Amino acid sequence: MQVIVVDTVKLEGQANPAFRFIYNGFVLGENESVLSVLPTVATSANSNSTPGLYTITPESADAANYSFSYVAGRLTVLPADSLAQTLTSYYNNNGGVVVKIYSHEPDFGRIKIYDAQGRYLAKKDILVVKGFTVATIPLNNISNGFYVVSFGGKKAVTTKIIPIFK
Repeated sequence: MQVIVVDTVKLEGQANPAFRFIYNGFVLGENESVLSVLPTVATSANSNSTPGLYTITPESADAANYSFSYVAGRLTVLPADSLAQTLTSYYNNNGGVVVKIYSHEPDFGRIKIYDAQGRYLAKKDILVVKGFTVATIPLNNISNGFYVVSFGGKKAVTTKIIPIFK
């Protein structure tokens, strides 16, 4: 028996919705009414989650005469202001700042990174698609502290301060 969780969308700040499941493999005209335990999901997303994509993994279903396999789905968290662009950034251990941008429509622009004193450190020109775009900007040999990451496009500008502590 295969349990598939349906891809779902919610807005930032909302509680996770009730997730829906698709079942493949019932026999002899049976359906989900034979489940003695309904499936649940595991996900790292909650009402405080930033816009982005999160895995939702079904688990724990049970029924007599059935064994189960599970197929994960995706929860898309959209910005509360659906017309805004949002920007999420973090430093990875490979020496780069990973920037994730959500945009309501395609845009072309430039990501810039500055230190806390406003000194320019790096830039990258990117094409942002409708939805999520991820870019990595190489930034080696930087010290711990706070940095400003901004994206300026033709349609919007957004800025975020990120901590980098290695």
